[in-house]
Amino acid sequence: MSLEKKTALVNHLIDDLTARCNTITNELYSLSESKKSEQKSSAGDKFETSREMMRQEEEQLQKNIIKLRGQIADLQRVDLEKDFDQIEFGAYAETSMGDFLIASGMGSVTFNGKKYFCISLASPIGRKMHLLQSGESFKNNTGKVVIEAIY
Repeated sequence: MSLEKKTALVNHLIDDLTARCNTITNELYSLSESKKSEQKSSAGDKFETSREMMRQEEEQLQKNIIKLRGQIADLQRVDLEKDFDQIEFGAYAETSMGDFLIASGMGSVTFNGKKYFCISLASPIGRKMHLLQSGESFKNNTGKVVIEAIY
């Protein structure tokens, strides 16, 4: 993988996360409007239950936005100009297990028909990979994993 492809992957991830953040922001706005328009009825318990459910949903959406914004910030910190010689934050690694972007723990993502693993250095596999160089290996629960190339 070249630096151009790494840049394209990071930009795709930022765009995807930004779109998801915008969708959640719109959901929060709709929820806020629903809360404003809801009238207190004679069945007070039903009204209070409905308000509480909306509050919980709003809280969950706000947590999701915070998480997405954190992931976006992590990806924006990736040095797209640097060609790495060891696994560290911002590196892209091709391994015998698959391709990894070391930035933010997003799990498995698909881009241009290919599967990538987006992990943080704090993850178990990220800790095992940290500071390894091309040709070195580590043990995972699936066996030996070889670092084939780093960008």
